[in-house]
Amino acid sequence: METGFVIYNFDEPQMRVWWNKTEIHSEWLISWRHPKIPRYMFPENITKEGLSRFCESRQPPRTRYDIDYLLEHKYHLQKYMPIEMCMKSRGITHSDDLWLLFDVEEKPRYEDITVR
Repeated sequence: METGFVIYNFDEPQMRVWWNKTEIHSEWLISWRHPKIPRYMFPENITKEGLSRFCESRQPPRTRYDIDYLLEHKYHLQKYMPIEMCMKSRGITHSDDLWLLFDVEEKPRYEDITVR
């Protein structure tokens, strides 16, 4: 079974990422490379480690002083799991306008989910 998400910039889809137990893939949905999407997510470079690294970069750091509280109360998780955390937070950060729409969700508007 495949799982995946689309990386959006505001309401514009940028890249699709999908994986199963043995393979991972990505593809651009635009004709240019978005500067905030790291090279290790590009179709020719993507790995499962890169996917985890990307999702972790969009979450509070593992070393944050209150990470255990956040895991329990915000994410409802027992341990730090970057992909699962992104499923709950949509990978929203204060540093850019990218966000993730997982295959299991209906698409909200950017205005409905932004932290700004």
